[in-house]
Order: sequence, then C-alpha cells, then structure tokens
Amino acid sequence: MIRRSTLIALELGLGLAAAALVGGGALTWRLAQGPIELPAFETQLEEGLSEARQGRPVSIERLDLVWNPEVHALELRARDVALRDEQGAVLSTARRVSVAVDPWSLLIGRMSVTRAAFVGGELSVVFAEDGTARLAVGPPGSTPDLIIPAPPPNETAQERVNRILDGFAAALAPVGPGGRLQAISIREAELTLVDEIRDGRITAGAASLELIRARDAMRLEFAAALDGPDGPAPVRLEIATDTAFQGALVALNVEGVAPRLLAPPGALGPFAGLTAPTDATISAGLDRQTGLTHLEGRIALGAGDLEIAGGRFALTGAEIAGRYNDDDDVLEISRLAIDGDRTAVTGTIRIRDASRLWQAQAGETAAVALELPSARVAMPGVLAEPVTLTNARIVGALSLAEQRFTVSDLSIGVEEATVRGAGAVTWAQTPNGVRPGLALNGAIEGALDPRSVLRFWPVTLGEGARTWLDDALLGGRITNADFRLAIAPQHFGAALPNDAVEVTFDYADADVRFISTMTPLTEAAGSARLQGNRFDLTVDRGQVGAVAVSNGTVLLPRLSPKGATSVIRLEGRGAAQDVLRILEEEPIGLGERLPVDLATVEGEGAFTFELRRPMLSEVPVEDLRYTVEGAFTGVGARARDRDVTLAGWDVSVVGDEQALRLSGPLLVNGSPVTVDWTESLRDDEATPSRILVSGVFDAAELDRLGFSATTLATGPIGVQVRALGEGFDVDTGDLTLDLTAAAVSLPARLWDKPPGAQAQAAFRVDRATDGFMLSDITLRSDGVAISGGQASFGADDSLRMARFDRIRIGDAIDTSLVAQRRPDQVLDIRLNGAVFEAARYLEDDPTPDAPSAVAAQVPAAPSQRYAVTIDTARLRMRGGVDLHNATVVAALRDDILVSLTAQALTAGGEPVRLAMGPRPDDPTGGVAFSTGDAGLALTALTGADIVVGGEAEATGVWSPGARMNADFNLVMTDFRVVDVPAMAQLLSMVASIQGVADTLSGDGIAITSLEAPLTLRGDYLTIGESRAAGPALGFTGSGGFNMDTGEIDLDGVVVPSYGLNSMWGHLPVVGGLLVSREGEGVVGITFSMDGPIDTAQIGVNPLSALAPGIFRRIFEPVAPRPSTTVAAGGG
Repeated sequence: MIRRSTLIALELGLGLAAAALVGGGALTWRLAQGPIELPAFETQLEEGLSEARQGRPVSIERLDLVWNPEVHALELRARDVALRDEQGAVLSTARRVSVAVDPWSLLIGRMSVTRAAFVGGELSVVFAEDGTARLAVGPPGSTPDLIIPAPPPNETAQERVNRILDGFAAALAPVGPGGRLQAISIREAELTLVDEIRDGRITAGAASLELIRARDAMRLEFAAALDGPDGPAPVRLEIATDTAFQGALVALNVEGVAPRLLAPPGALGPFAGLTAPTDATISAGLDRQTGLTHLEGRIALGAGDLEIAGGRFALTGAEIAGRYNDDDDVLEISRLAIDGDRTAVTGTIRIRDASRLWQAQAGETAAVALELPSARVAMPGVLAEPVTLTNARIVGALSLAEQRFTVSDLSIGVEEATVRGAGAVTWAQTPNGVRPGLALNGAIEGALDPRSVLRFWPVTLGEGARTWLDDALLGGRITNADFRLAIAPQHFGAALPNDAVEVTFDYADADVRFISTMTPLTEAAGSARLQGNRFDLTVDRGQVGAVAVSNGTVLLPRLSPKGATSVIRLEGRGAAQDVLRILEEEPIGLGERLPVDLATVEGEGAFTFELRRPMLSEVPVEDLRYTVEGAFTGVGARARDRDVTLAGWDVSVVGDEQALRLSGPLLVNGSPVTVDWTESLRDDEATPSRILVSGVFDAAELDRLGFSATTLATGPIGVQVRALGEGFDVDTGDLTLDLTAAAVSLPARLWDKPPGAQAQAAFRVDRATDGFMLSDITLRSDGVAISGGQASFGADDSLRMARFDRIRIGDAIDTSLVAQRRPDQVLDIRLNGAVFEAARYLEDDPTPDAPSAVAAQVPAAPSQRYAVTIDTARLRMRGGVDLHNATVVAALRDDILVSLTAQALTAGGEPVRLAMGPRPDDPTGGVAFSTGDAGLALTALTGADIVVGGEAEATGVWSPGARMNADFNLVMTDFRVVDVPAMAQLLSMVASIQGVADTLSGDGIAITSLEAPLTLRGDYLTIGESRAAGPALGFTGSGGFNMDTGEIDLDGVVVPSYGLNSMWGHLPVVGGLLVSREGEGVVGITFSMDGPIDTAQIGVNPLSALAPGIFRRIFEPVAPRPSTTVAAGGG
C-alpha cells in the first residue's frame, strides 16, 4: 500500500511539473516575443562576475533573458558590461556578456555563474622591465589580473617546468577547482602587447581567450592575429592540464611572429633578442616529477636579426625540427638549418640522456652526451668558407650555477682527420654583455690539407697569421697538430695574449709562396707554432725552383692590431744560374739589369735571404724590405751584347731592397781582375750599376770590352775603374790606368813609351744620350805630364771638343790644347805654349804594320778634317834648332797635310816663312819659302848642320799626299858650307884645292850663290842640275839625298879658283867650249859621292882636269848610279 506521504509528494511533483509545463510554455511564448529584461538579477550577476575577477567590481547596463537557438538553451545576456578597477574607473567595456547560471541557485534566490562569455573589451600584456609578464583585462597600465614572475637566477630546467605549471594554475584560477565558474572566455577583444624593456608595442584586433574546466581536466585556449609589418600574424596557444596541475600538454602555433612579442626576455633565454618573423608548430609535455616528457616541433625563421652576446647577427632564414621522448631520453634535432650573414649551419644533433639537463638541481652538474652525425657550418666574418663536420661527439657536464660546460671527451671528424680534446666552455657577464670562455686541450689525428685548416680557422683568430697562410700556402699536408686554448671571456673582441692560444703542427710536401711575384717554395717540410698574438714557422727543407732551401723561418711577432712587420728568412744552395733566375723576379727584379746571358751562367754557391713585410693584405713593393747574402764559386758567364767572357769568379753577394752587391776575383776574357759590382734595384735610379774593377787587361781585351785601348797602347794595362752606369754601359766613371807594362803611342806622334817605362793615366767619363765626356784627364810618366784635360764625344764616338790645360813631354813640348769641331765638321785644334817640337812632323810616318785582327773587323772611319794652329814661344825643329815666336797653321784631311803656313824668327831675329797648299794669297797652293838665315833654316828643316848664314828663297809646286810631294827651285846667297866630311874628302883628293878643304873645318867655304831645282818625295830629295859658286870654289851637280837615312848620291864637277877659272867662260865663241856649263870653269874635276854623308865614298877623275869643258863630259857618268835607298825613298 502506497503510503500517504508518498502520494502527497507525488501529487506535489506532478503539480509542479504541470505548473512548469504551463510556465515553460508561457515563457517560451514570451521569449519568442523578445528578450525579457531581468533588472532584479543585475546586482546578483555583477556580484558573480566580480567574484570571478577576484573581487574587482563589474557593472551591467542591462540584463536580459534570451533563448540561444545555437545551444537550444536559455541564456542570460548582459549588455555594456564595464570592468572597473578598485576605484571604480572603467578598464574595459564588453559589448555583451553571455552568462550561464546554476538553475538550482535560482531556486534559493541566488544567481551562481557557471559560464561567462565576453564579447569585446580590451586585454593587455606588459613585459615589464623587472622581467615579469603582467596580464590585465583592460588597457596597458591596468591592475594586472595575472603576474608571471621573472625566472630566478640559476633556475634548473625542472624548476622552470614547475614554475610554468604554477603559472598555468594561476592563469586558470578563475575556473579552478572549488568554484562554480567552469568556463570563461573573451572574444573579439582588443589586445595590446607592450615590451617595456625594448620599448615595443603591438596590437591585435580580434584576440580570444578561453578558460575551461571539465571535471578533472582544465584547458586554456588563446588565439590572436597580431598586427605585423607584413599583415596579420596568427598566434594560437593551447594548454591542457589537470586540476592538480601535475602535468600539462602545450601546443603552440605561430605564423610570422617575433618570439620577443610573445614572452618576456627571461623566458626566451638566448632567443630574447630575436627579431626575425617566426613560424612555429610546437607540442610539449610537462610533468612536475619528471620535467619534460616529450617535445616535438618545427620552427622556421624568416629574415631578421638576432642580438646575442653583445653582437648582432643578421639572419636570412632558419629551420629547426626535432623531437624528444622520455621513453628513450634522446633529444634529436632532425633538421638544423641556419642561414645568416655570419653563420650558416645545416645538420643534425642528437643529445642522449637529455633529461639530466632539467633534472639537475641548482648547483648540480648535468652530464651531457651530444652527437652530431653531420653538420655543415658557414659563418661569414668568422669562417672564410663553409666547413663540414662528421661523427662529432661531445661528452661533458653542464653546470648552470658555475656557468660552465666541462668537456671530458671531444671527437670531431674533419675530412680525413679527427679532432680530439677535452676542456671547458664558460660564459660570464662582461661590460659588453655575455661573453664565452674556452679552455680546450687536444690534438688532431691524421693529416689535413692546409686549405682544410684554414676553413676551420676563424678569420678573427690570429688574423695576421691566418691571412698570411691563406695567401702563402698552396698545398701540402699538416700532421701532428696539437692545440691548447685558454681564452677568457674578456679576451673576445680584443687581441689575444700569447698564452691564450697555442697551436703546433708539422707540415710536409707544402707549397708556399712568400711573395706573390716570386717562384714558390715547393716540397717544403717543417713545423709551426701559433700563439694568441704570434705565429712562428720553420722550414727544414724545400725547393725554390731548382734551388734547395733549408733553415728557414717565418716570424709574425704580432697578429693584432694589423700592420706588424713579419720576418721571413731562408737559406738556399744551388747552381748560380738557378739562383739568378730567382733574383730576376720581382721585387728584386734583377732581370735585364745584369749584363750577362743568363743561359751561359755557371758556378754554384749558397745564400741567405730575409724578407720583412708589413702584415697587410695589400703591400706596395716599395714597402718591402729584404736582405740577401751569399757566396758562389766558379761563376762564369758571357755578356749579352758584347764579346766578354767572365770565368772563375769567386763572388760574394750582399744586397737589400735598395741594391745588390757582387764582389770577388775573376777572369774577364782571361785577364785576372777583381770586381766590386753594386746593382741598384730602384726603378728611379738613372745609373743602377756601380762598378769597381781592378786588374790587368791586355789592350786588345779592353777593345772587346768597349774601350778603344789599342789606338793608344799595346800590351798589359793595369786598370782601376769606379763607374756608374747600366751593366757594361758606363754613364759616369773614374778610371786609373797603370801603363808601365804597355807600349804607349799618343796621337799625332806626341809621345811614345816602350814597355817597362813607368806611366799612369786617369780620367773621368760621363755619358749622355748624345755622346760622352772625358774630364780630369791626366797622364804621368818620366818627363811627361798631361793635366787639366777634358774631351767631349758624339754619339758616333767622334770628338766634338777637347781641352788640355798643359801637355808637357820632356823638353820637347809644353803647351795647352783646345779643340772644337766646327759646324762644317772640321776639328779646329789650337795649341799655345812655351815649347812645341815640330821636328817629328818633318819625318814621314813609319810604314804602318799590317792591321790587327781586331782592327780588320772595324769598318773604315769616315774622312776627318782638321785645322791646326800652333802658337808657341819656341818651335823645336830638326838639328836642335829652336825657332821663336812661331805660328803654324795647317789643314789636314785624315793624316794628310792639305795646306801649311808657318812663320817664325831665328834666334838672331831673322824671319823664316813657309807656305804651301791653297791659301788666300795663292789659291794654286804653290810652295813659298824665305829666310834671312838659310843655314839655320836648312838645319831646322833637314837636320843637316852644314850651312851657316845666308839668305834663301824657294818657289815651286806642292801636292798633298801621304808623303811630301814638292817640286821647287831653291836660291841661296852669301852662305858658308861647313863640316861636310864628304866634301872635305873630295877637296882633299884634289891637290890644287887642299887648302880650301882645310877651311871646311874652320869658317867654311864661302858660297855667294846657289841655284838648285829640287824635287822632294817624302824624305828623299832629288837634286836637279844645280850650281853653286864662291870665291874659291864652284860646283855643279845632280843626284839625291835621303833625309831620313842621311845617304847621298851625287855626281858633279868641282871648279877650283872659281873666279879666275870661270872667267874664260865669258869669252866669245870659245867660252862655251872651254867651260861647257854655267857654273863651271876651264879647269874642272868630275866627282861622285855615294853613301852616308859622313862616310860617303868619293870618286874623282884627275884626267878630267886636263880636258876642256866640252870634253870633260866624256869623264862624267852616263847616269847616276842606282841607289836602293833612292828607290826606297822615292815617291
């Protein structure tokens, strides 16, 4: 039986249900007409919303009850909901708020909000300068609804996970367990992000935030489209956790957003300074006990900057993709690609036991084992070119408290070698920001190509050494490399101390180019040492071309700052030809400077070369400094452009960038000499060669050397030369000659010296483009002194000008000389002095010898014309005769006299005049001679001292030629014949004139007149039908006299008592029969004279004295006797 109470309850319920059905129907009909305003519930709803805001006030303009067809449910909808601060100021106004309330609470007269959905309003996130993140409903500056504190220092990874979970709890607190609010959301809100640290601000016009609790699960969802420079940048964050916040799943998706806009710098760690737009899809699992449970995602960066460690790095782009799962505890970066202006990295990374990183407690170290199966790193500005790493493994321990990562085992594959080491990486705060430190010791196993080493060598570490090696190393193998690094944080960005870095290695088969213009060192082997700010390299052996090199060093004493002077030193040994081939290269650049044919060089030796070069990328040649020293033996060569052979040269070589000096004894064309040759290496040097030569040369060898010595001397000549020029071409030089052992013949028969007589000469030569000049010409010998001389020669070696202040040759010549070539090419020579000997020019030149082999090869010189003027106080003639106040003017073509005029005074004041050849007063060029002292003139001209006094005149014709060629008639009066042994013998043979003969040795035989037709051919005088008469004697005769040999050939008639004897010749008719010829008498004796005039053979015919004149001719020779001398001397 149903109890009554039960029936009453059932009836009541049915009634209520019926009432509800009736009321619901009525309510439905009412809501269909429009919202129902519920002013009575506004206050309760404001209190419920305020409770969700932790007591901060909320005001509602109107509250309606509406039907939501989307969810088919009743809904309270508030309009113009104002969120206020504690003082009542409006922070944000939502256009509307949809609220769900607990219906049971309505039964007791209360309104309990279970869900609230705001539409519109403002949200702000401020990343404050203190490192906190402040979230507020309202604009920036509003009282924050949530504060996320800055990460504490030395926070472990596990502590960070827990702090993040605590942050989730704070963010989800409005819908947290124990409260009736199960969901709250904000849609279409205005979001403002403010970065107070970097003074940045960004907004989003349609942000949404939703907090949801469903049973034991909680969820936070955030979405916004930030206003980016390239358009909207979507961001979506989803967090799923439990109500105890023991773990969480986090999913983040962003597109084109800079990370610093989403989190405070402390939360971003090293990426706080990243401004590049980022696309990211990340999911992570967090656990309060184990930390990170899984991580998977992909991050792609666009172009931008990364500010880290005080520097700015420009990025072109980057991509990182990887995963972590606590099942295998391996963090794997499956794709790593970073591309920037300083760094480009591609590869993979694997970290085993990764959980140790975030499980380590504060102050504890976390063991790490990192693997890089492969990686490609490009760091422009740090590395010169990309490098590839393989099978890299790093085992160590990380201590955040100590800011230190200790590396216990480092192994990196580098091409065919492996780098192994151990040490530590530290980091510290410096005035310039966080800077790393590195302490690492290790070695490289295997061999490396030098280019590989340079690829891994940072361009800013030991920059000078690296730059030099980059330019110098062309190949080779590097082995036995050890390194020790102790680089403190404060060392970065500054010059490293030497003890901060020490790298040593050996190298072999290396090719090194010390100077870009020179032959490189090949097959080199040695060792090197790099310190923090110093680099040293040794060369044990190698080759430069065919030259063996050893004991070399390269010293770079300072690497930073740039510009320190490096010192490169090498020792070499090899053939002289091979060494010269190196020295002819720039910057030494001997090249064409050496006047020898390089292909003919022989000999060998050793040298030391040292180069000093500023450590700059571009160094002008003129800033290079170098020295070279060497010694070579047996050096020989042939000159390039002349017949000169060098042999047996033991040469010492010393030089620098200014000049190269070669010195030592050698043979030049077989002549032993010592040479000290300095060759300038400066391009602006007009006379690059400085030469000091001393030795003995044969005159013919001097001809081959370019000095015409055989024109003046034959035989050995001691030579000392100090010259400036180019090669063998002397531009300026001082020459000293020892002529003692040579035979010397000065031009124009001035002086001849036999071998053995001491003589020295000196002069200076200066060459110009159009010829050369000799100056300071001197010659010294016994009785000979020539000084104050200079001469100018044209480009064809022709004499243009000469001057000698004094020419003194014994007591024969003492004069000055001035010569000048006239415009008509005649060389005008003027001599003026105290004494000039003319006797030597009255003799013919000796018959020239056959031309030498050297002379035979010389082309015939063009004809030369001379005009000679001699003014002298004394003119030395033959027979010791001096004429005074003499003036001689002569014209010559080559060595042939063309014309001559001379005038002088005898010691007694009698004039002597001679002219022959064309002249103004006689264009025909006839002979004209006159003197007031015929005896003196005859002695002066012929050397025969046989006439005293008298006057003489001669007229005739004369033809220029190599020998004297004249026909003239001589007339002499009032003179005496003395000291003629041949005549004395002739007269003594005639008894009737014995007394007359005695006068020859006394005052002489007086002759009142003489007429003689003469022909002169060279030194031979032909005497035509001549006659002479005096008081005691008369002569007629004809024949010849050789003035060179003194031989006479004369036939004639001597007439005793000439005055009486010749008187019969004046009788009519019979006079001619008795006398026969003019100058003879009735009585005459025929004679002949033959041989040297002092010892001539005399023949007389006494019978001729008995025959009258006409019959006397029967006793005369038919023709003059032949004379070899005449034949030889005739012309």
